[in-house]
Amino acid sequence: MERRILCFHKQYAKHYVIGFIYERNLDANEGQIYKVEQIAELPRPYKNVEVFVQEKYKIAGEKPGSGNTENIGSYKTSNMDYLIAGEGPFSMLGMKVFEQYWSGYPKYRAMTKDYTSLEEYFTFCEKKGLDVDELRRKYVYWKTIH
Repeated sequence: MERRILCFHKQYAKHYVIGFIYERNLDANEGQIYKVEQIAELPRPYKNVEVFVQEKYKIAGEKPGSGNTENIGSYKTSNMDYLIAGEGPFSMLGMKVFEQYWSGYPKYRAMTKDYTSLEEYFTFCEKKGLDVDELRRKYVYWKTIH
C-alpha cells in the first residue's frame, strides 16, 4: 500500500479567515475574584458576538496588524457589515494584487521601504513601467464608498 503525504504549503486554493466581532462588556472587571461556586455569575468580557468567514484578501488592509509586526492587518471601518461582506480594498483590486502587495511589503525593521501604502505601491509599480491606472481608479472609488 502506497502512502502519500500531502503538503499544503503554497498549494491552497483559497485562504479563509474566521472573524469574531464583539463588543466589550464594561461590566466585566479585570482582576475581580469569585468563588468556584459563583462561576455561573462570572460576567463575560465580551457581548454581542458575531462570527463570519471571509477570504483573507477581501478583509485585508494596506497596513500591518500593528506598528511593530509583520502581520497582515485588516482595514479600519465603523461599519462591520463591510468586513462581514468582504469589502476591503483588495476585494476590488483582486487577489493577485493582494499577493504582490504583501509579498513585497517591507519588513518591520527594513532600512529602506519601497512602499507602505497602496498609493505608494501604485507609484512603485509605475516606476517599474507597469500601468496601474485602472487599479488606482478602483482604489479611489473604494475609498469614496467606504
